[in-house]
Amino acid sequence: MIWNVGQEHQTLIEMVDWVRRLALPWFDLFERRYELRERLFRMEIPYVELDTALELVLAEFGEIEGSRFIAECVMADERVGPLVRNASVNIRGYRGVVEIGAGIVKNVAAICSCYGFMV
Repeated sequence: MIWNVGQEHQTLIEMVDWVRRLALPWFDLFERRYELRERLFRMEIPYVELDTALELVLAEFGEIEGSRFIAECVMADERVGPLVRNASVNIRGYRGVVEIGAGIVKNVAAICSCYGFMV
């Protein structure tokens, strides 16, 4: 967004508003770790999909919480859980690099595979 500022004053106002509404509250969450964890587990952070939430849980809280996230938020979901399970079975048959970026379900399965989480 910064590269698209141009000369218009309104664009600058909109950019400052975006930072105040979205970016600052996002960064503030990292200072309130308990709230961050709870909101990640409830999938209540705007623009954070399941795969990114899993990555954030792992990065901020470690593998034990990552394993809990998989159990509570991924596998407990009647729609997503079976899809991740099927994708994980397919990944186990791969030889070589597991590709990240092929969709949320495959990303979650790839992360589970990298961490050795059984799904």
